[in-house]
Amino acid sequence: MAGEGVADPGRQTSEKPRVIKVESAYLRLIDQVDVPAQTPGVLARIAVREGALVKENSLLVQMDDVDAALALDRARYDLEIARKLAASQAQIEEARTAVAEAEAASEKARLELEIARAKGDSDIALRYSKKAATMAEAELQRGLAARKEFRDSISPNELEHLQLASDKAKLDVEQAEQDFRTSGLLRQVKQSEVTGLELAVKRRELEVKQADEAVQIAAITQRVKEHDVAVAQRDLDRRGIKAPLTGVVVQILRRTGEWVQPGDKVVRVLRIDRLRAEGFIAAGDLHRDLEGAAATVTVTLPNKSQVEVRGKIVFVSPEIDAVNQQVLVWAEIDNPGPQFVLRPGMKTTMAVELPGK
Repeated sequence: MAGEGVADPGRQTSEKPRVIKVESAYLRLIDQVDVPAQTPGVLARIAVREGALVKENSLLVQMDDVDAALALDRARYDLEIARKLAASQAQIEEARTAVAEAEAASEKARLELEIARAKGDSDIALRYSKKAATMAEAELQRGLAARKEFRDSISPNELEHLQLASDKAKLDVEQAEQDFRTSGLLRQVKQSEVTGLELAVKRRELEVKQADEAVQIAAITQRVKEHDVAVAQRDLDRRGIKAPLTGVVVQILRRTGEWVQPGDKVVRVLRIDRLRAEGFIAAGDLHRDLEGAAATVTVTLPNKSQVEVRGKIVFVSPEIDAVNQQVLVWAEIDNPGPQFVLRPGMKTTMAVELPGK
């Protein structure tokens, strides 16, 4: 037929990915960890047994933590006290109230000083008493002169009254002089009181500043105590030795009751949630996009069933074996959980998919 053997120009062909078969590969471990103690102490309890599956961050070994727990409680109590002190404004308010009271007392003393100054500066009463004494003395002298010249011009009783008036006026002068001196002394006393109260106001203002600084120090102390709590919590947490990865406990290196130092190996854990398949490919199959290529790993289990897992190539050796002209490659795969049926050392096949050219 005329049309036979002629390609349809409208038909688009798609190239299938090229597959590199690795017939002989083996599962290997990616990680294995000898889990150490992080702090000195006695091993109180081994929480796992050899062969146990453990999750990341699950407890492996518990060290004696009584002292660490008490230290954490103490740090928390200190923090609570620091928080209350930092949050309390009572000391500042009390100091401010004291300042207001001292200022009021100082103002009252200043007013009393002004009154005392006004009284002390005024000699009206003294001058009046002196004038009254002069007049009384003059009246007495006139009376004495009149009686001397005319004995019957003034009676003895009147003369006695004049004498008493003169004596009283003299005493009034003495009293006025004493009151004037007392007013001066009172003014000095009030001046001293004002000075003392002004100093009290300044002292109270300093107390306000000190109270404010005390609150600021309390806030800083609170942050220090928060740090202390964090340190105590970390010390307590480090006494629980935990699994750094998901895997199998293969060896318990220390026993309950033993003393350990930081860095002493306690438990050995093999990571099995993620494995790598190692195999060789011919140098002629090397491809520039081989690293990162998809890979299908097929494992035949002891019960003859097969498990197929997808992964990708993460390592291509830069060396080519001079004898067989092969290159080592690794593919990382997830181990199906929760039983993690794949085990390091199992033989597997691997198919690496490359994009077509």
